[in-house]
Amino acid sequence: MTAFAQSSGFAGEDRLITAAAAPYNNKYTQIKWGGEEKRTGCGIPLTDGERLLLPCESSLLALGEETGEVKAEVELPEKCSEYYAGAKTGTSLLLPTEHGVSLISTDSMTVRASRSFDGAVASDCAMIDDMGYFAVESVDGFEFLCVDLGSEGLSTLWSCELPEQPTAATVQGDYIIFGAGSSLYTHHYKEDSFTEIPLGREITGTPFATEYAVFFSTKDGFAGKLRLNIDGTLEQDTLTYCEIGAEPSSPLSWNGRLYVATKDGFYILDNLNMDVMHIITDIKGGCTPQVHYGSGPYIYTVAEREERWAVYCVRDMDEDSDPVTAILAQMEDYTNGAFCASAKGTLYFRDGIGRVYALTVAPFDVFGLIIRLVVVLALIVVVFIWLKKVAQRRANLRPKY
Repeated sequence: MTAFAQSSGFAGEDRLITAAAAPYNNKYTQIKWGGEEKRTGCGIPLTDGERLLLPCESSLLALGEETGEVKAEVELPEKCSEYYAGAKTGTSLLLPTEHGVSLISTDSMTVRASRSFDGAVASDCAMIDDMGYFAVESVDGFEFLCVDLGSEGLSTLWSCELPEQPTAATVQGDYIIFGAGSSLYTHHYKEDSFTEIPLGREITGTPFATEYAVFFSTKDGFAGKLRLNIDGTLEQDTLTYCEIGAEPSSPLSWNGRLYVATKDGFYILDNLNMDVMHIITDIKGGCTPQVHYGSGPYIYTVAEREERWAVYCVRDMDEDSDPVTAILAQMEDYTNGAFCASAKGTLYFRDGIGRVYALTVAPFDVFGLIIRLVVVLALIVVVFIWLKKVAQRRANLRPKY
């Protein structure tokens, strides 16, 4: 498990679960910076140490974590993709553009290699070893590719043509897993073949893989689960479904629970038996959840609330108690927005109109605490002196014999 979210690009623990101690209570949440500048053509932000990498128009910006100022910038071969995320491993970033991908060194902020296609990029990027994964539109549908990141032109190592648009990828062991239409596909990253697993329902969103199972959502409002054999095929009698709300997000599995945001509420399932444990009806239409457990077992999503959008934090302790929710902040428009977290726990949000916000835990005011303690101590001393004088005055009023 990595120290911060969205590293290798695969939907799973490395991307959506982090030990960052993120803000969890609106009383102690602070907007560190953001909201002043509206940028057009922004892509999906990624964290890079103490910087935020923000694709914007035909550039990649590196924003400082403390102030949001632009620290570095690299020009891209074409406009960035506004809908799909890049993937970062070490100092290498595979970034999707509108009709291609660019391999960028985040140390020197230079483009090391790039490749363009006739069709548009159609999924998030992912990286493993020296290989990159993503999908593009083709003449007859879509193509899911594996490219050689060590080659000058990012040449194709393996590809799969599909009639429906594939999801972004997740990974379990040696297998790259993605969905398309009513099937799940598994591909051993060191081989050329793939296995198609019919699901009987149309998949929506990116599947989520843990060490022992693969979870996914379907367009008709179900959460699904299956297990794979060692050869990437479906383990017999392991495909199970649980009916949840309409228009589900991609699922997230953590600590024995499965979290899915739907149009009808935020669902919490037992990921072993696939039974619904809780439904938070106040959160409707949320984005794919993330977990940041550094300050406790907290789950985050963004959903519409009345006339605005709210950043929700859900504390889910155990099956014997109901989850507790808090609204950390609100924004005007989060349509097609995105968020991620730094290793320090800063939550970055890019809203639907190109503004970026950095939310953090409000710093503890040590100086203010000392001042308050001094004031309280002084008041105690004053009260003590006053009581002593009152006692002395009463003693002087007593008759003396």
